[in-house]
Amino acid sequence: MTDAFAFVKLRKSIIFNPIFKDEKMLKFYIWLLCKAAYKKDTRPVGKKQVNLKPGQVIFGLDSAEKELGITKQILRRIIRTLISTRDITYSKTPSYSIITVLDNGVFDIFGGTDNTLKNRVLNIIKNNNRERNKKKNERYGFGVNCEEHNYAGYDLELYEKMLNEDLL
Repeated sequence: MTDAFAFVKLRKSIIFNPIFKDEKMLKFYIWLLCKAAYKKDTRPVGKKQVNLKPGQVIFGLDSAEKELGITKQILRRIIRTLISTRDITYSKTPSYSIITVLDNGVFDIFGGTDNTLKNRVLNIIKNNNRERNKKKNERYGFGVNCEEHNYAGYDLELYEKMLNEDLL
């Protein structure tokens, strides 16, 4: 299950990483980052529940091939390369595999997630709504104190603007 407030931040230094030079490897790596657990989590595999640590992904070669449109042969080469460059680890069990994405300063999968980021977003929305109400009241000559009559509803246009302008 995905969390609407979970983000993956790529550092600008990724352009100097060998991952960046191979477009299929970059696509696979970003896919892993987006699929990786960012906190301790439990995910179902068949009838079994698998405990994941931050940065881990339950991996299947067949499903990755379908999702990414990259052949199994190329995926195997990419995985071998990422293991050799110490960007990931790979462990296999009889029923599933787990890839662990290692933080080599390229991304920030753990920072700014959970309640910290959610609270920042909600505070920005709340402050924007407060300012909007204050300006509206001033424009129409109402003497209402906006602090008391403020609403903290989601402003989806603002949220989208914040995401696009990277205000978070």
